[in-house]
Amino acid sequence: MATQEGIKEELGGEAWDTDQIAAEMQIGKTLNSFSRSLYEIGKVADYKKEFGQIQWDNSCEGFYEGSVYLHLLTNAAGQEIDESSGLLHAAHAAWSALMNLETKLRAAEKQEIEKEKEEVTPVFGQYITENKDVLNFT
Repeated sequence: MATQEGIKEELGGEAWDTDQIAAEMQIGKTLNSFSRSLYEIGKVADYKKEFGQIQWDNSCEGFYEGSVYLHLLTNAAGQEIDESSGLLHAAHAAWSALMNLETKLRAAEKQEIEKEKEEVTPVFGQYITENKDVLNFT
């Protein structure tokens, strides 16, 4: 059995990130396990794109979460197919859950970038970060 050190030598001393490889393998397994579901979600995304109903900004905060509940409750009430799209309510709910998550992640990323910008202080041709790192600029 190959060890990480042995593989490291074979790669010319390059580090081999086993955690990253394991994560990538798990992502592949997940995508393969849910291929039918993801296909249905893709159909919902196509439908939403066709009608211009995809927005990535915070103006939709709360909308996608509400949409998840709407489609789940409608499905639970016995109506499996959305009348306007002809697609499964469960697929609409899953798509809305993904959009809700993506919107929240993008907002958090944007907030982190803005926070990093605020932490940089200009000083005579240099930026000094809160970590006291000096970044020269010309």
